[in-house]
Amino acid sequence: NQVLERVKFPIVNSDALFFLIINRSVRHLGQFAGEDCGVGGGDLLITSRIIYDTFLRETPVGSVIIVEDFGTGEPTEDMIMAIRAAAAKKPYDRVVAVGGGSVIDIGKLLATGGWDNCQLLFQKKQTATREKQLLILPTTCGTGSEVTNISVSAFPKLGTKIGLADDALFANDAVLCAELISTLPMKVFMHSSIDALIHAIESYLSPKANAITSLFSESAIKTFVAGYRAILAGGVESRKSLLGDFILASTEAGIAFSNAGCGLIHAMSYPIGGNYHLPHGASNYEVMMAALRYYEKKAPGGRFASLLALTGPLDELDPTDGKLDLTHRVRRLAVRKILADADVERLRTAAGGSRRPDHASGFAIPLPAVLPQHLSG
Repeated sequence: NQVLERVKFPIVNSDALFFLIINRSVRHLGQFAGEDCGVGGGDLLITSRIIYDTFLRETPVGSVIIVEDFGTGEPTEDMIMAIRAAAAKKPYDRVVAVGGGSVIDIGKLLATGGWDNCQLLFQKKQTATREKQLLILPTTCGTGSEVTNISVSAFPKLGTKIGLADDALFANDAVLCAELISTLPMKVFMHSSIDALIHAIESYLSPKANAITSLFSESAIKTFVAGYRAILAGGVESRKSLLGDFILASTEAGIAFSNAGCGLIHAMSYPIGGNYHLPHGASNYEVMMAALRYYEKKAPGGRFASLLALTGPLDELDPTDGKLDLTHRVRRLAVRKILADADVERLRTAAGGSRRPDHASGFAIPLPAVLPQHLSG
């Protein structure tokens, strides 16, 4: 009895158009056959083991790729090339990517051709061309990748991650379904949603932001703020009633940053995640406060003042209190009360850093040790 909203949606800075289908149950994706998305024998399904076993085992697709058969964690160049070689042996007309950021990022690449070296592609020394149709169903509420033209890969030999932005990576169709994020462990839920919150914040502050992207950024920020407060008040189980809000906010943030871009937080987090194998949302969160305090110092008015108004519900104080800066507002959200610190502590130990008393407003790793020269200056 879920409501179906079908929207023909334009990407603001692209000629791409796609159908965005919201709140459609996909326990048996094959129910789309003959309608809406027409999933069937000509499709290559790429997904994770748990999503396949939980939701998609009865799906009538031509071929299936389970990403864990080729490696674990976020994509690397070796994993991408191995999956691409396996896909090349399977006949398909469309890629159906059902998963989190890793699955989606690889799925986007499987829909393209014209390249044979992953590193050269991401360094823009080769060019991807669109050869297959692409349908995306996200199973996290973080990347917003279902509505972006971006794919990210780790390059261990280079000691960093690289993001590839190319309009050949836009999906033809995207389906949002809260049911698909219901199996997320709490830590993964927090890692992914924090990433989306930062997408919304950075795109809101971006010099490229405009009236349209700001609508999506503002809506996403408000949704995540309200959602985190509800979880803090009601406990972990209370998130179940918020899944639809979170997955839609993630997509809104994806639309915003796909057009307005991100900034310093993401630029600094890529080499950290690449060196220490930290989940993207966690590495973003580690540098978020330091970056926002830097922005606040350099340009405290304008868009920054507007962001303070959006984050006002984060605290119990009068949002007009001039003594309450952005750092205090976001810290009072108490995300660390929800987010497990295990991965962060592993990163800190590996880097030889120590926890500062005011860690949430600082950064415990010497920047030149982990950042490329062009980012550490």
